[in-house]
Amino acid sequence: MASCPGKPGRPCGRTIEPVLNGRPRKLCSVCSPSRPRRKALAPADSPADTPDVYTPVTTLPVRQGVYTPPPVDELEAPVGPLEAAHREALTRLGIAEHPDGLLVLNLARRLDRSTESGSAHASMANQLMRAAERAYAGAPITPDALDELARRRESRATGGAS
Repeated sequence: MASCPGKPGRPCGRTIEPVLNGRPRKLCSVCSPSRPRRKALAPADSPADTPDVYTPVTTLPVRQGVYTPPPVDELEAPVGPLEAAHREALTRLGIAEHPDGLLVLNLARRLDRSTESGSAHASMANQLMRAAERAYAGAPITPDALDELARRRESRATGGAS
């Protein structure tokens, strides 16, 4: 058995009794007495004998005066620049009605009409970038004039005719 070191300025030297449950004591029961535990109340037989601790929980009232914006009619709301740019690109590629394209348009619309905090706006922008990357990755690539010039240059470099 260990001896109690006591509290600062008051050495003790008593033996520390072993504890059956819980962690081992560092001080003896005189230097650090056990705290009395609160006993659980037994449920009463009748509602009249019920103490105050057993009263049912009351629900809190709904907060008054909290502003909720009215729903925006989709037909009346103007199309924002981000939504317009993505709609034009998705329509040109022919994937505006694809689920990935619709997700891009929905996120672009929400970003254009966003009234959220900066972090929510940044998170939505990040999700829009990921969704657009996924949508545009599956789109067929239509060659343009620069692609045609690069193809000709490559064929000349390899010695083929154009």
